[in-house]
Amino acid sequence: MRYKKMLIALLVASMLIFTAACTSGNNGETTKGEDDGKFVIGISLLYRQDEYYKDLEATFINTAEKYGFELKIQDANLDLAKQISQIEDFVTMGVDAIAFAPVDASGVVPAVEEAMDKGIPVFVFDSRIESDVPVSQITFDLYNDGSIMADWALDYIDSDMGGKCNIAILDFAAEPNGSVIRSNGFQETIEKAGKSDIKIVTRQDGEASRTASMEKMENILTAHSEVNMVFGINFDTCAGAKAACVSAGREDIVVVGLGWGVEAFEALENDDPMYKSWFVPAPTVLAENTFDVMSAYLKGEDVPESFEGQSFILDASNIDEYDWRAIVALRK
Repeated sequence: MRYKKMLIALLVASMLIFTAACTSGNNGETTKGEDDGKFVIGISLLYRQDEYYKDLEATFINTAEKYGFELKIQDANLDLAKQISQIEDFVTMGVDAIAFAPVDASGVVPAVEEAMDKGIPVFVFDSRIESDVPVSQITFDLYNDGSIMADWALDYIDSDMGGKCNIAILDFAAEPNGSVIRSNGFQETIEKAGKSDIKIVTRQDGEASRTASMEKMENILTAHSEVNMVFGINFDTCAGAKAACVSAGREDIVVVGLGWGVEAFEALENDDPMYKSWFVPAPTVLAENTFDVMSAYLKGEDVPESFEGQSFILDASNIDEYDWRAIVALRK
C-alpha cells in the first residue's frame, strides 16, 4: 500500500505538493520589516489550548529567527469576532504579513479582503477559507489524509480481523473545508476497495469533542452493535469513542483517526489494545511550510495559491522512529 512507501520519507522531511496557479511576490520592493532586518508577522492561532496548536506555535517561535521574522502571535480561541479583531489590529500595526488559522471559512473573508486592499499580504494555514483573495492557503492534502488512513485500515482488517469489518465514522460537520474532506477521503477509499465484508455502517457528527463523541458512540453501539472499528476526525473524537466502547464492555473495537498529543503517542508506544493508528498532519511541518511560503513571497518570489503538505501514518510498528518528545519539549 502507498502509505507504507511514504512512511520513512515523511517522518524525516516535509514532502510538499504545489497546486493551483502561482501568485507573484512583492517584486523585491522594500518593506518596513526589511529596514531593520526582520519582517514583522502577525499570527492568529485557532485555539492555543489544543496540544496541536501548542506545538504549532512553538515551531513558529523556534524557527522565526531562521526566516528573519519577528512574530506577533495572538490566540483567536475559537472566536470569530476575536479573530477578525486580531486581523484588524495587525493591519493597524502595519505588519509586513498576516498568517492565521481560520475560525470560520466565510466569516473572516471581509477582514482578509480589507487587509489585502491595504497592501498587507495574508496567508491562511491549517484549513482553507472560502475566498481566493489570500496570497496563499497552506494546508495538508486533506482528502489524502483520510485515504492513507483507509489504506492502513484495509491492510489491518485483512491481516488482523479476518477481512471483515463494520466501520463507524465520527465526523465534524462544522468544518466542511477540513474534517469533512478528510472523512470523505477515508469513506470513499474504503468503498472504492469494493470489499463486500468491509462496510461503513454509519457516519455521524462527533463535534470534535470527547463528550459529544462519547454520547454519539453510545448511541451507535445501541443502533449498530456490529461495529468493530471507529474512524475519528481528531484525537478527542477518538478518545470519546473509546470511552463509550470501554463503558459498554466493547474493548474489542479498533479506534483509528487523526492523532496528536502525548496521550495519543504514548498509547501507540504502550501498544494500546484499542488505539491502533493515527494519521499525522504534523504541526512542525505545517509551521515550516507556512513560513517557507511567506518567506518566498516576501523575497519577491512566486508562490502557489494553494500549498499542501503530506501527512503520515504512525502505529506501534514505527512510533519509535518519530521523536515527538523533542517537539513537545519546545512548548511554553
